[in-house]
Amino acid sequence: MSSLRTLQICASHGNQLGGMEKQVIAICDGLIGTDHEVHIAASPQLLEQISKEAVLHALPTEKSRRHPALKNTLLSVIEHVKPDIIHAHGLKAAALLQALPRYKDCKRVVSIHGEKKDLRVLKGMDACIGVSKEIYTHLQEEGFPAVLIENGIPPYRGPLISKEQLCTELNLDASLPLLLCAGRLAPVKRYHLAMRACRDLPVNLVIAGDGPMFKELKQLTTERILLIGNRNDAPGLLAAADAVLSISEREGMSLTMLEALAASTPVLSTPVSGAASLLPKQSLIPSKTPDDLRQFLSNASNVLDQHRKAQSSLFEAIRNEFTQEAMVSRTCTLYRQLVRRSELLFLGDCNTCGTEQLKGQAYPALVGEALNRRIQNCGQTMATTREALKYFAHFGHDHLNAVFIQYGLVDSWSTLKAAPYVLYYPDNARRRFFRRWVKKWKKYGRKIGIGKLFGMTNQVPIEEYQANIAKILDAVSCPVFLIETAPNQDDSRNPAIQAYNAALAELAEQYAHASLIHCYEVFATNMQDYYQDATHFSPAGHAKLAEMISKHPLLSAP
Repeated sequence: MSSLRTLQICASHGNQLGGMEKQVIAICDGLIGTDHEVHIAASPQLLEQISKEAVLHALPTEKSRRHPALKNTLLSVIEHVKPDIIHAHGLKAAALLQALPRYKDCKRVVSIHGEKKDLRVLKGMDACIGVSKEIYTHLQEEGFPAVLIENGIPPYRGPLISKEQLCTELNLDASLPLLLCAGRLAPVKRYHLAMRACRDLPVNLVIAGDGPMFKELKQLTTERILLIGNRNDAPGLLAAADAVLSISEREGMSLTMLEALAASTPVLSTPVSGAASLLPKQSLIPSKTPDDLRQFLSNASNVLDQHRKAQSSLFEAIRNEFTQEAMVSRTCTLYRQLVRRSELLFLGDCNTCGTEQLKGQAYPALVGEALNRRIQNCGQTMATTREALKYFAHFGHDHLNAVFIQYGLVDSWSTLKAAPYVLYYPDNARRRFFRRWVKKWKKYGRKIGIGKLFGMTNQVPIEEYQANIAKILDAVSCPVFLIETAPNQDDSRNPAIQAYNAALAELAEQYAHASLIHCYEVFATNMQDYYQDATHFSPAGHAKLAEMISKHPLLSAP
């Protein structure tokens, strides 16, 4: 088996190690000594925690995701390393990666370690890992290539601390229920609510950890409510508690929860990601208000044995299944699956890649699932056959089973003859600048009548459109499916679209290995169901086109 060169990217900043950073360290440690050449780009503080057997690349992560210094440093790392797999952790790292050019045969993976609403930066990723079932389901619903790889914890081989030992050490009344929190002292963890809720209850509350809220939380301590700072024996400490308490506003998959369950300690948690799918309903805190939290803890502290019994089946399962070894193994399997060459190559515009508003998968993914084939979706908003040649140069190879081409929407667009064209792929800051300039020039030109002076033309003239597609047809011997451009709900655009579809039909006649997918009339008869706006397909539209393609006689599932 050939070696894989992997680059892990973590763009978080600071000295505190949260769950995401711990998983990054675990992946690096797990890959070292295998058939992987391990590189990591991260803050200098995180790199200090990484084995020196990995190749370390420092990033100025104190900068924002849009800062040129951070982006240029990462770009230099990627160009130097030339990785087979780039694995970004968190949305900041994903945003940095999305803003950089794609490289041939380099797959992009991102792990989502928390509950996020705005996932636009995941567009174009080859795999999106959810670290809990809730995050995985959300990624699926949003139409991303979702993979479930739940967080894992290392086996704890240190001593387990008894309740009596801890109470003696901290001078607490061992006859009272002992609740314990552990983690970074950050606002999202909401430890201040736990401390206020426990103030009037006959319980001990111990909070282990450090972070930006330490001074503020210190003011809420009492004889029974203690902050004890960071502990090297935190996993063993969890065994001393009658229950571990987690009232976070949001989570990915809490490592403290997993460590507590592995120590046979029940967990009481808000219904955040990870906890909601693992814990029994009776152990989920139903409300986040201080009064409701106080009432829940008052009731729970009297029946802690019931919570332990309800969660007892989880204890052994967590120890066996939610391990770092299993997490790393699943990650390696994903890497190997991704670097297998794609069998189906899709080239197209916005209806090939799918819009940000699309609730579900675009048709290429649906075709891949129906035929059980690996796909490479090179669809891009605003793309023409000019971009198609660039994409094909990057992603075409001799082992393709089929190529799918759907262009015409932008190629047929009427524009000023005098306006220059700036490619959308490969993209860079200079091209983005010039595209903005061209857009302003076109807007100004229409106002002053430049179109009447110089005339109008199609964005890509029909002769060039045919020639560009013919270059791809000449380069491959596998079947090529030429997909008609569907009609636009702006009827003024449809004569040009039909002319470009006719040009496609001519190519299908000229090339024996080319087939035409007739979808114009099908979509014209059911625009209400098949479109989400005047131009873009709805989920039903993508499903219909995928069905038409998948049933073609030249495409049969292996």
